[in-house]
Amino acid sequence: MRESHVLGSARVKTKWLSYSTPRRSKQVERSPIFGRFAILGNHSVLVIANGAAKSGSTWLYNIVDELVAFERPPSEYLLDEDNRNPEIQYDKLGIFLENLDYSSKDYLIKNHFNAPEERDLILSHAGVFVVDIERDLRDVVVSAYFHNLRESSFDGPFKKYYWQKGRWQADLVRSHHEAWKIAPKNRAYVSSYDRLKGDFTEEVRRIAKFLGRDISDIDAKRIGEATSIEKLRDKYDDKGDIKFFRKGVSGDWEDYFDRLMIRDIREIEMRGIDGLGVFAKNFPLIIKKLHDYRIL
Repeated sequence: MRESHVLGSARVKTKWLSYSTPRRSKQVERSPIFGRFAILGNHSVLVIANGAAKSGSTWLYNIVDELVAFERPPSEYLLDEDNRNPEIQYDKLGIFLENLDYSSKDYLIKNHFNAPEERDLILSHAGVFVVDIERDLRDVVVSAYFHNLRESSFDGPFKKYYWQKGRWQADLVRSHHEAWKIAPKNRAYVSSYDRLKGDFTEEVRRIAKFLGRDISDIDAKRIGEATSIEKLRDKYDDKGDIKFFRKGVSGDWEDYFDRLMIRDIREIEMRGIDGLGVFAKNFPLIIKKLHDYRIL
């Protein structure tokens, strides 16, 4: 969990549940479609795959990574050098952005920057572009539940997880998108898990176009094959009874949510947990559930 930290001179107060991918992965040969970006002429760029946790952010990172031959950021800024996905230390974001080599290299990192202060700091640097991804909050919570089981950080049925942890996870993801929705369209693109599942070729084209590239159907097909769930499991050596890349489907929530959970998460999506209070239509039932699971 992230606590208060410093971004350059800005003090940020934020909390975020940590959902890291398997630390080590196999070395695979890649043939990116393009060499360097040309969005800013002769300047290099930093692309941040900044999806909210359990929303398909690792899939998104690998899709973008297939587009261009990116450099890995200097190790002194990385949160975990063994992580296949380069993640910047959150308290070093300001220094990293100031000191990044913009002379000849393109960089790609994968983080969960969700605080308004982080957003503003990132957008204050012209060479930084953000690719985000959204997903049905109900599927996000189900994915987070199985991740918690996998990491042995929770033990119990889904209904217990939802009322003890899941609804707060949904609110964190809602807050993430709330913070980024004011970002300029030419600096931040929000992809969609459902759009990628529905028409992968078209959605990958949108991502590439945002980053200044046009890709062919053949290119999109190659990226789809390289980032399939089977290939990602192999790449990240994802084994075990509960896998990190578990199903890769939309609508899995239907097997886990009851009517009260559906109504509750719908109101969280509209108002946020702090905005619910006595205005929630199901306030008495929700309070009872929170008492039942010893939240209140």
